[in-house]
Amino acid sequence: MKAGPLENSPEPVASLERRLEDQERWVRILDGQVRILDRERQKLSAIVGHADAGFLVLDPALRVVWANAYLDRFLGEAASARVMGAACHGVLCRESAPCASCPAARTFRMQKVAHHEVTLDLDGTPRTIYATAMPILSPAGRVEQTMVMVQDVSDLEVLRRSEQHLRESESRLRLLVEQMPALMWSTDLNLRFTSSVGSALAHLGLTPNEVVGRTLYEFFRTADRTFKPIAAHLRAVAGASVSYEMEWEGRAFETYVEPLLSEDRTIIGSVGLALDVTERKHAEEAQRQSEARKHSILGTSLDAIVIMDHEGKITEFNPAAEAMFGWARSEAMGRSLAETVIPSRFRAQHREGLAHYLASGEGRVIGRRIESQAIRKDGSEFPVEIAITRIPLGGPASFTGTIRDLTERKQAERALREREEQLRHSQKMEAIGTLAGGVAHDFNNILTAILGYTAILRRGAEPGGEIARAATIMDTAARRGAALTQQLLGFARKGKNQNVAVDLGATIEEVIVLLRSTLDKNIVIVHTSALPTAFVFGDPGQIQQVILNLAVNARDAMPDGGEMTLATDAVVVTDGDRPGQPAVPPGEYVRLSITDTGCGMADEVRARIFEPFFTTKALGKGTGMGLAMVYGIVQNHGGSIAVRSEPERGSTFEVWLPRAAQATEGEAVRVRGRAVRGSGRILVVDDEDMVRDVAADLLRDLGYDVVTACDGAEAVRHYERHFEEIDVVLLDLAMPKMDGRECFRALKAIDPGTKAILCTGYGFNIAAQNLLDEGMLAVVPKPYEIEQLSDAVSRALRAPRGERS
Repeated sequence: MKAGPLENSPEPVASLERRLEDQERWVRILDGQVRILDRERQKLSAIVGHADAGFLVLDPALRVVWANAYLDRFLGEAASARVMGAACHGVLCRESAPCASCPAARTFRMQKVAHHEVTLDLDGTPRTIYATAMPILSPAGRVEQTMVMVQDVSDLEVLRRSEQHLRESESRLRLLVEQMPALMWSTDLNLRFTSSVGSALAHLGLTPNEVVGRTLYEFFRTADRTFKPIAAHLRAVAGASVSYEMEWEGRAFETYVEPLLSEDRTIIGSVGLALDVTERKHAEEAQRQSEARKHSILGTSLDAIVIMDHEGKITEFNPAAEAMFGWARSEAMGRSLAETVIPSRFRAQHREGLAHYLASGEGRVIGRRIESQAIRKDGSEFPVEIAITRIPLGGPASFTGTIRDLTERKQAERALREREEQLRHSQKMEAIGTLAGGVAHDFNNILTAILGYTAILRRGAEPGGEIARAATIMDTAARRGAALTQQLLGFARKGKNQNVAVDLGATIEEVIVLLRSTLDKNIVIVHTSALPTAFVFGDPGQIQQVILNLAVNARDAMPDGGEMTLATDAVVVTDGDRPGQPAVPPGEYVRLSITDTGCGMADEVRARIFEPFFTTKALGKGTGMGLAMVYGIVQNHGGSIAVRSEPERGSTFEVWLPRAAQATEGEAVRVRGRAVRGSGRILVVDDEDMVRDVAADLLRDLGYDVVTACDGAEAVRHYERHFEEIDVVLLDLAMPKMDGRECFRALKAIDPGTKAILCTGYGFNIAAQNLLDEGMLAVVPKPYEIEQLSDAVSRALRAPRGERS
């Protein structure tokens, strides 16, 4: 065989050998890589085949080209046969088109791993799927396929949410413990703090866990094992649960201490919780004080305070209300206000008003003071002032009623009206009395002249002649006029002649004897007395005149007969105004009541019966001066008179006169005799020409030497020059320039032994009595008769100097 070129050339053989060796080396390398790849494949197959996750391989059209066995278990039996060639969005997302967040699409597009979480409904059970798309690259580095790993993380989601909830719960608990208005701490068995939290630490100037490491003994700065907090913790580490209250650093705490247990239930310390109740304590104290103030106001109020709810039921009834209405608080509570304190005739109006207010918010009586009537438990009514206000609280409406008993005020107002009426009446009667006194004075001056000159005519006239007859007629007329002026003076409270103890009972009997002889038989007279003796101070004649006038007035009120009762009793008038008391000074009085069963009087008549010349009798049947005179005499005696009467119900006159302790001997009324002639010089002082002239003429007719003065000043001037020649001064009381009182004092200053007689047209009064006390010898009332004047002058002349006649 012929050798080729290579055979004879060593170079080619060596080259082939090297090439063969390189091939063998590459084969060995490839074989090693195959083995490695097979091991990795086996690993991947083991992972993919046995992993608790599904794997899908998708082509660029997102269609499934491979799926592992997990999908059969996850998606159902032979699921891999159903998904092969199907679009991934139909398999995983159960959508008809790729979703916008598809991780496989993003991997093809971005050439990197992408993730997506989706919730699937598998046979009615929601499952949470976590998909991870991983690129499968070609040798050229392009993404040829994508592997999607599908993991069921539903249980992990529950765990994650549980952990989240646990973290949130722990956070809330931590915040609650840190922010709650309390302290929470723990200690070990040696009472050393191991923790301390709570916002209330700030109230004590502490921060969380600041006290950790310190013992309770160190914190409270005491070794006293009986100190309340320490004793509580000692009992807690011994196994007891303890609670207590205490104050520390100006704060109040409610504290609870329990044993702190380990997992094996052994005591390893104590745990404490202290609630800061400072504000609550303050609120409780404020409420307690408020309740105390409320009960104090309710208990000490002089007015009744009643609280009712929106149904009108009583919810509060203070002690004043109990006293006012007679209901105990326990009885009144829960009762209807209307049925408890409101009279029946007002109850419907009360209920309507309450309903209207609740419906509209408008009430006629809310926030106002009104006067009305209330009713007590016993059914008696009384006047009240009511103020109702709504209590400004939320919820159903409730109301407070403040009720004031007006009984005493109404009585006081009535008494005040009576006093005012009495004052007006007294002022009116005083004015009329002043006028009547002035009229009587002027009439007495006129009548003095008439009677005086009539006496002179009669003394010089032939008995039985015309002059004597004319003088007699004039004398009779003048005496009737004098009697009328005496009545006017009686009304004017002038002319009280005596002030002695008068036996009122005996005087009444004297009047009754007189009445029985003049009254019709169909009038029965009854005399009763609550006193064994009834003495009053006054003038006997005028008191008798009062009784007689009142009795005659009662007789006239009973033209068809009836009963007249005269009764006396003792009364005491006090300083305070009381109903029924007259307007007189405090003291002891005898009350004379004269009651008839006659026709009575209307109010308008009763208001005027004491006025002079007022009468309801027919013309010619009365002058209207009888009761006016009675009024004046009673007032002049320091007493009072009142009348009660109703038409057809009769009348009662009450006369109050100052009581005398015992009878005293009064001055006897002098009996006048005939005129006595005499001698001496008489100074007549009077501003009235008629009176002055008639006095001078009467005295001259009796034999006296007379000089006159027209007023007190002229009398004093004459007396200064001729007092030794003057035996008696006849002095008028009321004069211009210088009245009788001043003139008498001036005359006595000139001659202390001056003898003087007072002449007055006002009758005997206080001014006359004062002059008698100063040395005036006698009082001669105008109009006087010649016999009175003669008697007074003759007695004065006989009297020693300075001695009263």
